Amino acid sequence: MRVQISNVVRYRYAKAVSFSPQIVRLLPRTDQAIVTHRLQTTLNLPADIQYRRDLFDNLIAKCVLQAPGSLLEIAVQLELEIWRRNPFHFLLAGHAAEFPFEYADHEKQVLGPFRAVRPEDDANTDEIWSLNGKCDTVEMLLDVLRALHRGIGYEVRLEGQARPPKEVLELRSGACRDTALLCAVLLRKLGLAVRLVSGFYCEFEVEVADRRAERGLHAWIEVYLPGAGWVGLDPTNGFFCDERFIPTAVGVNMVDVAAIEGSYYGKERVECVFDTQLDIQLMTEPSLTKLAHRVEATLAGAGLQLTMGGEPTFIPQKAEGPEWSYAAVGPEKLDYAYRFANVIAERVWPEAIVLYTPGKLYPGEVNPRWAINVIRMDQPVAGPPEGAAAGASPALNHDETERFLQTIGEALGVHERWLPAMDPQAAPAGQPHAWVLPLDHTGDAWVGENWGVQALTLTAAEGPAGLRLPFNDLPATISKRALVVEPQGGTLAVFLPPLLPEPFSALVQIINRAAPAKVCWQGYMPPDLPGSWSVIAFAADPGVLEVNLPPCPTWFEYRQWLERLQEIALELGLTTTRPGNVPTGTGGGNHLLFGGPSLEENPFFTRPGWLASILRYWQHHPALAYLFTGHYVGPSSQAPRPDESAKLILDLELAYRQLENLESGDRRQEIHELVRHLHTDLEGNTHRSETSFDKFWQFPSGTRGLLEFRALESLPHPEWSSAVALLWRALFCYLHDQPFRATLEDWGGRLHDQYLLPSFLWKDLTGVLSDLAQFGIAFDPHIFREIWRWRFPVLLELDSVMSVRRALEAWPLLAEVPTSGGNTSRFVDGSMERWEAVAQTDWVNRHALYVNHREVLFRKLDSREMVAAFRFRKSALYPSL
Repeated sequence: MRVQISNVVRYRYAKAVSFSPQIVRLLPRTDQAIVTHRLQTTLNLPADIQYRRDLFDNLIAKCVLQAPGSLLEIAVQLELEIWRRNPFHFLLAGHAAEFPFEYADHEKQVLGPFRAVRPEDDANTDEIWSLNGKCDTVEMLLDVLRALHRGIGYEVRLEGQARPPKEVLELRSGACRDTALLCAVLLRKLGLAVRLVSGFYCEFEVEVADRRAERGLHAWIEVYLPGAGWVGLDPTNGFFCDERFIPTAVGVNMVDVAAIEGSYYGKERVECVFDTQLDIQLMTEPSLTKLAHRVEATLAGAGLQLTMGGEPTFIPQKAEGPEWSYAAVGPEKLDYAYRFANVIAERVWPEAIVLYTPGKLYPGEVNPRWAINVIRMDQPVAGPPEGAAAGASPALNHDETERFLQTIGEALGVHERWLPAMDPQAAPAGQPHAWVLPLDHTGDAWVGENWGVQALTLTAAEGPAGLRLPFNDLPATISKRALVVEPQGGTLAVFLPPLLPEPFSALVQIINRAAPAKVCWQGYMPPDLPGSWSVIAFAADPGVLEVNLPPCPTWFEYRQWLERLQEIALELGLTTTRPGNVPTGTGGGNHLLFGGPSLEENPFFTRPGWLASILRYWQHHPALAYLFTGHYVGPSSQAPRPDESAKLILDLELAYRQLENLESGDRRQEIHELVRHLHTDLEGNTHRSETSFDKFWQFPSGTRGLLEFRALESLPHPEWSSAVALLWRALFCYLHDQPFRATLEDWGGRLHDQYLLPSFLWKDLTGVLSDLAQFGIAFDPHIFREIWRWRFPVLLELDSVMSVRRALEAWPLLAEVPTSGGNTSRFVDGSMERWEAVAQTDWVNRHALYVNHREVLFRKLDSREMVAAFRFRKSALYPSL
């Protein structure tokens, strides 16, 4: 990770004074884990700055000032590259594995000053910790650190010398330099060599400028252990030092590690005011393209061929009627789907076909759903005959239709005759509405069948003629597969029977060459499409038009599709947001799906431990479930977390442990059986789950190997959706390289009490971004902050010190409610709303917040801000709780 440090120290004097040379010890001691890319020391007064190494090999800046002044400002600017450091990655010499031990003679000669205790520093350290027999050296040091961390209270004291250890023991309190000196004295009295250290300590976090976490200078110690060398220990926090500690100076005494050493002089004593400003932040990359190159290179380096797809949703800019609120199908939606698909076929995939396919009939819905698919096959399909565009050709006459049917029959080598199909709902009555040819493919040749009838009468159902064949009136023994041609004015609607990809493609070519007019393709999608084919589908979903993207091998292709779709949608009058006083998404999903280029190359099948790492991490970070989805969240939503679906944490923990313990090899079946019963909604629906395995192994279609993330909603800008998708892909890289094995968090009431609130969601996302930044993929948080502000707009603001935002509310599922028609819509209590108030601590200390005459209590969010939240009934709905 890359880190920027800006440290400014100011001394303000009542009048101008002169200065001795100022020694600055704020420059990092670099090693294999710390690389300095930029180092700059500046002063506000003219000065000669000399970089030197001191007695302890510290890099110092000696600043010789050339003029007096009333303000002395010393600024150090650093840019560092920091690698993760395991504080226990060392091997002790055999004689030092247990304590006490003796240093070798040559070590004693060098370490003498670091083992001596000055009389003024001496104290009875047995009061807080004493050695009790021989013990493991590392365990002994950990015990010392824990004793000091528990026994010495921490206080902030920016100025002044270190407090004598004797006084620290009496007060049982001290600043970090006080505790560090006490620890050094305690260990020196035991015979260990200890040096004092000063530098920067930071919990590295990615943040936006207005919410940057506080950081500071720190003091700790290093103890010399044979075989390991100098090992950092922090008694203030009670642990060994890792990459969060950036040393700038080491020495025997505290004066040796002072950040600034110098003095002023004049004829009389002058009042001085001291202040310091330290800013440490992870460097981020604002370019998503550069981050994506890093992500794709990381995936390739790990041998992961990870495809990604998505399901963005659209609605008209003036969305009216049931099909744009709760119904799945509708005439306007079908028209938009065809128009969208035709533009894709014309501009993006020339020589592809647009195919209408029947969809699933859901309980409570009158008609089955449909999908309009744009299919690009291996063999391109020539465009329509000259002048055969929709609406450009006159209606086909009887002779043209006869010749077309005869040509098709001859090309297929099928001698059964075409059967006329009558439509009782169409005029003129008694005239053939469509032509049906019983047709199948054996794998070697086309075959027909005599159905034993002279004509057919279509059923009264809605949809293409191919879906209205009266199979119930025909013998049960017949093959119920047929090619159906339905003349529609100047076009031919051709319904294709269920076929495998190769005969499907061949049949399309035969029909396309013989067609005297533009063909409107209908029928069934072949199963097990070859990887060389590409499909994008426009599907009917309740309230929205859903787009199913083709699997994208990289994020760049995924982003390109989102940009294309947005551009075309604007031309067609479609949008990804619903208008209103508070902006919202479409109400539909924008799910992300991850898999492999083929089942043989699917990266999940052979890496069940990686899957467990992903699932554990998502469970620990509620922001990934709540921040990028719609306002409908919680157990009764379309994407509940596994721990919201009445599943025991223990069950999830056991399942994930088994994933981690599976032996090597293709483990797709074990993976599916371990998680499919747990990643469901309250009713056991495997599709409705935040991390859904519904498409991992789907009966009866078999393995697809897809992991679907459903807690995502369409956003107003493609760049925002692309950023979220890249975040997911980057997390997959991180969790593959650094498996996450933390025990699942039992959130209890905190899950909703805290993480339905915008501030806690942002705080949690900051932790996610910080993990990635420390891994080397540092997102600029501003794009996610923009999404956060859009999702949670300010409803009320008082002088920039207190603001109120709408929060999320988990609307509870209600009991079954009888309705006319008996549909299976699920009723929830949407009458409740939750708001969050965030205020500066000083404001809360002087004010109180009342809602309906009830005081709303604030609690601490961070060192500067406090948060409160309240729920209320916003409307009088029936039914409701």
